[in-house]
Amino acid sequence: MWQIIIVAITGIATVIYSIYKIYRLIQNIRQTNTPCAGCNGCALKNQINNKKDCPGTK
Repeated sequence: MWQIIIVAITGIATVIYSIYKIYRLIQNIRQTNTPCAGCNGCALKNQINNKKDCPGTK
């Protein structure tokens, strides 16, 4: 009985977390007009934000 309850709670938490992450992804895509679309950051995003040339395009 306890195993079923734990599995059900874990399953519900997984579904709620997945819906939350998808919602955040869609919300970030709508708010930004960059090709990064809401990623946390990387060297390429920093270069785009600083309006420098992308690496390898010379």
